[in-house]
Amino acid sequence: MSSSLINKMLSITHYQSLGTSINRDETRQDHLRLRGLMEKEWLRTINFNKNSPLYIKSYQFDRIKQLVKHAFNTVPLYKEKYSAVGFYPEDLKSWKDFESLPILTKEEIIEAFPHKSVSNKHNLEFTTRSSGSSGRFVTIVVSPDAVYRDTIQGARQF
Repeated sequence: MSSSLINKMLSITHYQSLGTSINRDETRQDHLRLRGLMEKEWLRTINFNKNSPLYIKSYQFDRIKQLVKHAFNTVPLYKEKYSAVGFYPEDLKSWKDFESLPILTKEEIIEAFPHKSVSNKHNLEFTTRSSGSSGRFVTIVVSPDAVYRDTIQGARQF
């Protein structure tokens, strides 16, 4: 990727136009971290769809297992909901297992924020929320890396 394209995508104006919602001003460190991820992951990101369907499905399931384990171990609301039906992360062995997991409702997420719906691995530094079209906003917390990776995915669309 050319240096000028990376610079364009990382400009403050472009970054803000992607809709990132943060509770603090961006820093030079944010831009350096994003630039590093772009240089490291750009080609893998834009070429991911060239992998075989079997590889993509396997990759997706591995990511789902990681996310479910992370949610169970670090977010009280997920641990409560999953434990109530006797589910533990190591039980997740197939897509059918995943499809049988209880679903969190919008109301549960709203009521649990922030004490029971935020991972104990994150603070409230980066938040985003729904549009509120139903009359209630859903606020979620994301890690800085999630913001950076979302930016890379968004840039892939251009």
